[in-house]
Amino acid sequence: MTQTEFTQFTGKAMEAFSLFAETNQRVVQELADLAATTAKDGARLYGELQANLVQAAREQQAALLDGPAGWPETQKDPFQWYQKGITAVVEGSQRAFRLFEADAQALTRLAERLEGNTTRTAKEIQEAMAAYATRLKELHPQG
Repeated sequence: MTQTEFTQFTGKAMEAFSLFAETNQRVVQELADLAATTAKDGARLYGELQANLVQAAREQQAALLDGPAGWPETQKDPFQWYQKGITAVVEGSQRAFRLFEADAQALTRLAERLEGNTTRTAKEIQEAMAAYATRLKELHPQG
């Protein structure tokens, strides 16, 4: 191998290493962006779920605190007190179901965003690898 061939070989090797580093940086950046977006979406979901839980706890506490105030009514009209109790249980169940439904919808939205972000990231990585392969072939043509 002559000095010229060695210099050409070394230059192409350095270009290949540079190309690999550039592609690797792009892939790592895409994965980091995906992780950051997922963490942000997860934190947002956690906030929504926490807010719903606090709301449910407040409603439950209010219902429990209203209970003792109605005790004198039981002696006056037990049937009306019983009817109010059943109504309160039904309304509480409906509120709980609405909160559960809101939580389920929030989880569904998160899953859809995660799917979209993951698909986009996979496409970007695939494009980066395809570009890497093309540029590597250009650098070392089969002849």
